[in-house]
Amino acid sequence: DTQIIQVHGLPYVGKTSLVKKVCEELKDEINPERLHIKHIHISNNSSWSDISNMYNTFTNCSSISNTKWKICIFDDFQNIQESFLPDFQELCDNDFPMHINLKIILILSGGKPFQFDGINFGECKVSPLSIKEAQLLFGRCSDIEMNNENKEQIHNIIRYACGLPGLLIYYAEKISQFHHHFSFDDIYKMICDETSINDWLDECTINRRNIKQEMDKYFSQLSHKQQEALKLLSYFPGRFGIEEAVEMTDSSSQPASKMHVLMPLVEQGLINSDLELQTFQVQQLIRVLSMQQIDNVHSNDLVKLKYTNIIGKSLMKAQNIYDRGLIYEALGIMRNNWENISFLMKKGIDAPSDGRTYGVYYEIAFKASDMLMICHPRDSRQFFEACLQSSLLFGNEEEQAFMKITYGISLTDLPGYGGYKEAMVYYKKAMNVLKSRNIQYRQMLLYNSMAYNAYMRGSYVEALNFAEAGYTMTADDANPQMVLNARITCASTMAYNLLFVGN
Repeated sequence: DTQIIQVHGLPYVGKTSLVKKVCEELKDEINPERLHIKHIHISNNSSWSDISNMYNTFTNCSSISNTKWKICIFDDFQNIQESFLPDFQELCDNDFPMHINLKIILILSGGKPFQFDGINFGECKVSPLSIKEAQLLFGRCSDIEMNNENKEQIHNIIRYACGLPGLLIYYAEKISQFHHHFSFDDIYKMICDETSINDWLDECTINRRNIKQEMDKYFSQLSHKQQEALKLLSYFPGRFGIEEAVEMTDSSSQPASKMHVLMPLVEQGLINSDLELQTFQVQQLIRVLSMQQIDNVHSNDLVKLKYTNIIGKSLMKAQNIYDRGLIYEALGIMRNNWENISFLMKKGIDAPSDGRTYGVYYEIAFKASDMLMICHPRDSRQFFEACLQSSLLFGNEEEQAFMKITYGISLTDLPGYGGYKEAMVYYKKAMNVLKSRNIQYRQMLLYNSMAYNAYMRGSYVEALNFAEAGYTMTADDANPQMVLNARITCASTMAYNLLFVGN
């Protein structure tokens, strides 16, 4: 009884190819002479008279009797002007009783089908390919053999294609075309490097249609709430949970409201999720295109601040768990936020902090420094340096001292960097501030850091003296257990350096 079948999904997901393949199989099954097919493409400039004339010419053709099946395909139906929809409804109401063997297929790039009064319609949503399916298609269409050296790069190219067959085939053909003139690394950077992908997307066309324009057109069909949510969630380069999504989009914390905006984006293939619907990630290409739409500096700064707060909370949560000795649990949080944390530090390094972001960056550097140095040793050093410079502009004397200590520790701990003397200069400046303000517990910790620095320079006696100074201090400005732990650390450092001093 279905009179209209609506095939919908993302651009380049293979809707038209699927319909053509099914029609070919139907012809073989029924008999080519008893099945007549008309393909009508609708553009933004198509007039109703052009559309209806092509349709009427097909359905009223005298050579096609009413006993034969007729399928009329309207491709890119999302381009039809809204004012034409009542005319289309009337056309269907008049023709379906007259042509009982007529079927209409609407192909549209959109998240949901059109609604028509009194007409039975079927719905076919075409979803992106899985990673495994995408790898098979990419392998068949390119002359690049996957090996251990390029496996990760090919996987990232597939991720950028969002599992869309049209894009995968396009990428594969371009790579095969350029592979004889450029290295695979150069081609990969052209496709996946965020600094050049925008220029590349401006030039990309498939079937004479620009990729960027087609995706922008698809985005415009989303509800306003979905568009805003996609822009905001695209700030996450990595995975995020439901709570992070709620906070980023200012959604209600009620379970039904949480998923109201998020789930339609998942269902349309714009956002990936795990099987349990606990973690999510915006598709790479979608993220690049959506990020461009955070178009003014003020909006971008507000989103950046919100993102920094969210990831900062995760970092400090991981640090608190780490401080309790639950190392694997802390590293699990870091692993889930790996790309997000890298992105946060990159923003902190590349973009000068202002009065609003400084406070968040300071909290992260001060309270989660161990986790950053363990997981991102080189980037964390640059991040701490940027935080130190920002503290000189926006921080008070105490905050500047803590940033000097944090940066000094990163100089000392970074393998092969050897910034021991520079670190000691910062330590001594910070110690003067801590003493002037009688911040005792932090002095104990700093003495131990100075001892480790001296040890790394081979100055074992100096290291022993620093550790002893920390051990013999009394501190009543911190939890007794914290003070005891600091004293034990100093004692361990003393004992270790005694091995080298020999007394």
